Amino acid sequence: MAGVKSDINEIVNEDLIRLKKFTELYFKGNIEDKSYIIGPILLDKWTIYENKGRTR
Repeated sequence: MAGVKSDINEIVNEDLIRLKKFTELYFKGNIEDKSYIIGPILLDKWTIYENKGRTR
C-alpha cells in the first residue's frame, strides 16, 4: 500500500508542475495563445474583445 501512495503522490506532484506551467503559458501569452489554450475548454462560446475574455 505504501508503494501506491508513493505513486499517487508522484502523479499529483507532476500534474501540479504541469498546471503551473500551463498558467504561466496562459498569462505570458498573447491573444492568439490564450485563445488556443482556452478554446478547447470553452469551445466557440469564448471570445476575446478589447483584450478581455468573455463568453457569448
